[in-house]
Amino acid sequence: MRFQQRVAEFERQHPDIEEELASIDRELESYKDQLDRFRSEMDGVQARLQDTSHNWTRHVKYGVEECFACGKPIKAEELRERQKGLEQRSSELGNEINSLQWRMEGRTKERTQLQQEWIQVRS
Repeated sequence: MRFQQRVAEFERQHPDIEEELASIDRELESYKDQLDRFRSEMDGVQARLQDTSHNWTRHVKYGVEECFACGKPIKAEELRERQKGLEQRSSELGNEINSLQWRMEGRTKERTQLQQEWIQVRS
């Protein structure tokens, strides 16, 4: 196939190649922003889980029924419920982070392939 035909065929399949690449870039940037937010929330959840675990240890080992950080009374059932909720949220965030990473990886590969095809067609 002649050079002009290859370029024309590629441009027919991808009429706005620059816009298509820019769109993928915007999508990837959005994914990165979401990942940053999820990771930040995950850090907070992990810190609260650690605090809850510390309170649980104090409760079980020493019979202390108050929060080590604020001194408020705290019950064993509250600690269990809090820990369960935090573990569930941590799991959800982990799943969201993994899902976004897979989507980012896929879109990055698509972008790279599209860009390589465009370079190959033009050379």
